Amino acid sequence: MTRLCGSGATFLVAALSASCSLFALDVSHVDIGIAAIPPYWKGLEGIELVLVWRDVAGSQRRLPVSPGESRAIELQRGQRSAVIVEASYKGRPLRPAGAIWPDDLSLTAGISGSQRLETRWFEGWTACVLRALDDLGEEGGVDFVRLDAEARARLADPWLVDPRRVALAILERSFRVDSLSVGASRRMILPPVGPWYGESPFAEAPILLDGEWEVDVAPGFHRWYSGDLELFVAVPADGEPVMLLRGIE
Repeated sequence: MTRLCGSGATFLVAALSASCSLFALDVSHVDIGIAAIPPYWKGLEGIELVLVWRDVAGSQRRLPVSPGESRAIELQRGQRSAVIVEASYKGRPLRPAGAIWPDDLSLTAGISGSQRLETRWFEGWTACVLRALDDLGEEGGVDFVRLDAEARARLADPWLVDPRRVALAILERSFRVDSLSVGASRRMILPPVGPWYGESPFAEAPILLDGEWEVDVAPGFHRWYSGDLELFVAVPADGEPVMLLRGIE
């Protein structure tokens, strides 16, 4: 009996070792290049960045990072995954940078010859489309390289189109590339403080004309920051825009 149990234990250890070896083969060690702060946000001091990804077990991981640095993480080999760099200003959200694993792999090797994935600000939108699909439980078989190219061709600021709306349209098989469009912009006068910086690094910058901050805005929801102030603007396709100004505590 003792020998039988010992044999069983030996078999179990061998099976676990084989399982771990197979699991290890499915793991890729990847250096993540953290995007630098865009020049557009130069007036927002103290921007904080957090790297967000799903590990090989499928659990979400979060890691504070600095602009321009590299961080080594493990990703599931062959499993498409969104790698996102969330950005915030004084605890308030900015639009993130990102990359899609393994679609956006760099030709430049990372530390110690490992693979390298560079996060970029435009790709943050595409990565959020993938994250929304992942949250909905389905990737949708999307060609993200083409989606990124189509968004670049049609949108100066990709965040004018909600990535969650795109994800839902993909799952409902109603998505078309001409959906990547926005309505006509209108000129608005922002509160007489400033300068104002948009939550997206691709947002049009308000300009000071005759003592007033003016900007063209498309239909949708917008957010700007100036010092300790946060400005929300809702622009309907028809009707007058609504603004809400509040302090950042």
